[in-house]
Amino acid sequence: TEDPSIEVVGAAPNGAVAMQLIPQLNPDAITLDVEMPEMDGLETLIRLRKLYPALVVIMFSTLTARGAEVTIDALTHGANDYVTKAANVGSLDQSLEKLRSELVPKIRQFFTFSEAPRRPAVAAAPFRKAVTPRAVGIAVSTGGPAALASIIPQLPPAFPLPVLITQHMPPLFTRLLADRLQAITTLKVSEAVQGQKIESGHIYVAPGDYHLKAARRGVHVQVELDQGPPENSCRPAADVMFRSMHDVWG
Repeated sequence: TEDPSIEVVGAAPNGAVAMQLIPQLNPDAITLDVEMPEMDGLETLIRLRKLYPALVVIMFSTLTARGAEVTIDALTHGANDYVTKAANVGSLDQSLEKLRSELVPKIRQFFTFSEAPRRPAVAAAPFRKAVTPRAVGIAVSTGGPAALASIIPQLPPAFPLPVLITQHMPPLFTRLLADRLQAITTLKVSEAVQGQKIESGHIYVAPGDYHLKAARRGVHVQVELDQGPPENSCRPAADVMFRSMHDVWG
């Protein structure tokens, strides 16, 4: 309510009550706690998506194995985004401020509209000879797990290229994401490890809080992880990965 563009129209103690209130309050967005009595956040989300496919849903979860696992499930089932609850950050005021700083921008991102840019005039460029692809880079943020769950199974078993993925997620969440992707593809999927050789037919997921880069070492290309400054408030960051891929493969 401290943000003048947001109006809180209601609150519910659990998912069952929320389902009753939604048609009365007609909200544009709803936040769901992963852990709720009677009807938890995941069950509520699944029911919500059947009745209100366009309603923006943001999940709250804890930075625990259980919280991460349910959050990945929620994103796969159509949650728009998530916020992790602050833990061990000091006072209640600090916890609330951290929560507010994360939640408000994640709500606003779905309701901020700008005028469409004018189409630039484009001059025809000379034809360039096709280049043989050497690797695939995929960068995803909001909606990423659901998109990956759609894309990755379409890669054939003998896919001839390495795949590098940067998903903007915290530690623990990325390991679970790699496990989930492994369950839907015959390609090898792993959370990337420092010094790991980058090979064709292998999918590498950037670990939370580390930038994922490709680096040439002699005749091989290997994984390089670092905790350099965040870019666009993200670590891992998409731009860091793509720059390194350009440096290695052109």
